[in-house]
Formats: sequence, structure tokens, C-alpha cells
Amino acid sequence: MGEWTNNNGGVTKFTFGPIVVYVISSAPDMSTVFTRCLDKMFIYDLIRPYVGAELIAASVPVWKRNRRILDAAFKPHVLDGYINLFNHQAARLTETMANHVDTEMDFTNIITRNLLETVSQTAMGMKIDGEDLITDSYSKAVDKVMETITDRFRYPWNILDFVFNNLSTLKKEQDEALKIIWSLSDQMVKHKKEEILDKHNHRQDYQKKGVKFQSSLEILLENTMNVENDNMLTDLQLRQIVDNLMLAGFDTTAPTILLALVCIGSYPSVQEKVYNEIINVLGKEARPILKEDLPKLPYLEAVMKETLRLYPSGTVVARTTTTEVQLENFTIPAGCHVMGHIWALNRNKEYWGPDADEFRPERWLDDAVPTHPAAFATFSPGRRNCIGEPSL
Repeated sequence: MGEWTNNNGGVTKFTFGPIVVYVISSAPDMSTVFTRCLDKMFIYDLIRPYVGAELIAASVPVWKRNRRILDAAFKPHVLDGYINLFNHQAARLTETMANHVDTEMDFTNIITRNLLETVSQTAMGMKIDGEDLITDSYSKAVDKVMETITDRFRYPWNILDFVFNNLSTLKKEQDEALKIIWSLSDQMVKHKKEEILDKHNHRQDYQKKGVKFQSSLEILLENTMNVENDNMLTDLQLRQIVDNLMLAGFDTTAPTILLALVCIGSYPSVQEKVYNEIINVLGKEARPILKEDLPKLPYLEAVMKETLRLYPSGTVVARTTTTEVQLENFTIPAGCHVMGHIWALNRNKEYWGPDADEFRPERWLDDAVPTHPAAFATFSPGRRNCIGEPSL
């Protein structure tokens, strides 16, 4: 679909049975649609059993409220406070991977578990004690839920709630897995809420100004605890927001790390440049990375951007038009489904040149990137973009 759209002007129309979907891989048109159209397509309802309707699958008013609150959790000073944690988790990951040197294996499970631990600490504030934070049952439960969501797409009859709920074994398996996942997030919401209420009741400054490490959950609570009681987020809403952060955190970063390693390992010249740059900055002992080191690693940054361009964790985003939308050469009526094909736009030769399908990190260093800001669409253009988008 993406390749066809790239070869046919950047806007095409597909039919899936009775459903008509407009597919876009044009930078200006995708920017227009995803700036004006904020309502998610119905397919996002499939992830609501996991994350609820508070962020990824939220209605526009709910998304606006929660996005405004969550912005505080992604301020630069908050993210800077995670650097020590990232160094700690990176050391754990490399130590585990080092046990498998000179062997062939799939590192997916090792990387995913490490990222689950990392996100558990940054999103929920789980304590760092040197032990494994994620149990096998939790990890397997996450895998089962993601597998169930995927199967609903693979076997379209399961998209129908009646079939999924009554004629499929997937619903029961999903519910059992969700009980394990929700048990952890419910426990953390309750614990952090009691902790902050206790500090508030003892007249302590629970804004924690100057504290270097704060989890997203703590920041969420701090930004809602002083609101009138009838407007406060419920424990269920808090848990669902945390579940959104958990899913978005590990399910995007884990495959990106795996793919970055595959790309680096597939190109010896790239691997050598990355290695030499890191050694020049950190020394052969490879001390922990500091915030001040990051601008000194431009080639490594280019490698990560190129990985994100070729292999975006979210290959498509989908919306429903609420009004007529005028594109450059086409008009999409109100009430239509629109799919922004991120994978295709990131490889569109109109913007990225004839080598758009090639892994070439140097393009980010020699001014070979497109001028249109939406041409690099990995974090989704428009107003409802990824909250984790860095300053690229």
C-alpha cells in the first residue's frame, strides 16, 4: 500500500470490504490531515481493553486534557533526571548480551525485558534495587496481550466484538493476561498516591522541586492532587494513563534498539565509525554517558535517526475526518477514514532521493534531509503527535 501510494502521487484510495480508506504518503498532505483531523479511526478501539481510553485511544477532549497534564512529565529537566537510570539499565543489558558472544540468537526477549524494567521505573517509579523488576509472568502477560491485538488484525473476523467476545478463545486469554498487568499498575498508583498524600498532609512540599528523578506517575499525581475533587483523575484513569506510557515506552524502544543493532552490525564501516566516536568521547573504559556527552556523538545520533526513518515503530496512523479536508490535489469528504503511511513517507523518493531505501546515516550530516518538517514522520506530524518526540 505504501509503495503504491508513493508511486501514485502520494494519495490513494483502498477498499477493505465495505470500508474505504484514503492512504497518504505526501508530506504536505499528511501534515494537513493530521493537523486538522484529531479523531482516531475505529481500529484504535482494539487496544482499549489494554490501555483504556485516556491517551492513545482517547476521544479528542480527553486526549487534550491528559496531554496537557502529561507534558509536565516530558520536560527536559525531567528526562535529564533519567540519565543515571539509563546508564544502569544499559550496563545490565550489555552484561546480559555479553554472555552470548560468538553465538547466534534472537535478542528480542532480552531487550524487551530490559526496556520493560526501564519504563517501569520511569513511568511508575518502581524502586531500583539491583534485582529484576519484571517477573516472568508480567513479561509473558504483556506478550500475550500484544499477540492478541495482532491476531485481531491478522484474522479480521475477530475485529467484530461479538465474534471476539463469544466465539474466540482470545478474549479469555487476553483477560487473564490483563489481570496480571493491571495488578502491578494498580498497586503502583495506590502506593504513589498514598505517598504523596502523606507528604501533603504533613505539609511537605510535594512538588519536589529540585529533585533529579521523578516518575511520570508522580508528576501526574502532583499535577492533579491540587485540583478540585470532582475534577481529579480517578485511580482507574491514572492506571490507564500509566498503562499507555508503559506500552508506548517499551513497545517502541525495544524493536528500535534491536533494529539499530541489526543495522550497525550489517554495515562494518558504520559499526567502526560508531565505535570510534564513542571511544573518543568516553574513553576505552566506556564510562557512563553524561548529558554533556550527547552533542559530541553526532554520528551515533545520525545512525539512530536513520534507523527510525527506515523502521518506524508505528508504520501507520489512522484518523477519521470530521470536516471536508482540502489537500494539494484532492479533497477528502467528511466522515472518511484516512491512513497516514509513515513507512512510505519516510522512504518517499520525492523527499529522500533515489537512495531512500538505503541505510545511509551520512544523509543526516551532509544536508541531504528534506526541508519539509513532515517528511520525517516517525513521530507522526500534526497536533496529536508522539509525546516522546525528541528535538530533531
